[in-house]
Parts: sequence; structure tokens; C-alpha cells
Amino acid sequence: MDFRIPDWLTFEEVVFDKAGDEVTGLVVGKLFRITRFGEVPVFLLFDDEKSRILVIQANAKMLRDYLQGGSGRTGVRLGERITITYHGRRAKKKPPGTFYHVFRRTRSHYISKQYTYQSKK
Repeated sequence: MDFRIPDWLTFEEVVFDKAGDEVTGLVVGKLFRITRFGEVPVFLLFDDEKSRILVIQANAKMLRDYLQGGSGRTGVRLGERITITYHGRRAKKKPPGTFYHVFRRTRSHYISKQYTYQSKK
């Protein structure tokens, strides 16, 4: 099967440089990239405002947990609209001089499980 990418569609890699950087889009794909540190999940978001595909490499542990699921969090699903905000670096307590990156993920819609119980007669 021959697959061609439309001329109007562009790909752009997302880089979170400073606190306050934000990305919004529809989750359209999940891939894995082999690096020297192992497999890194790569997520594809469709930005319908600018008609482009945003490529996000989940190198940071918190971002990977938010997107892939882990540490008690649920991952994103295909077709879900999400917003990822970078909040900067925070210092770790131990060992001194190390840090971690802080991300937050919000969903524009969240479908919760609805339980139905039979009524007592």
C-alpha cells in the first residue's frame, strides 16, 4: 500500500525550553524510538489550528508517565485531546545538585466509568 503525506501537512518536533511552554492537540499516534538509553516513546499530536503534526519525545520520566501511563496515572488514548504544559525544573532532595522536569497534562474531556446498580424491589 502506498501512503503519501499531503503537501499541506507538516511535522514539527516539540522542544520544551522554558517554563510556560504549552502544546495542545489530538493524539493520533504512538511510536517507539531506539536510543542509547533504551526505547523512548514518541507521541504524535495533531494541531488542527495550524494543520501540523507535533512530535513529542517523552524523555523525561514525568512526561513519559503522563503520556504512557505509570506511577498510578492513566496514559493517553488515541483520539483524545490533551494539553501539555512545562513548568520548569525542580531540585531533587538527594543527591544534591540534581533536578527533574515538571510537566502537567490536562484533558479537554474526560470519560469516567459510570456504574449502574439495580434498584431494590
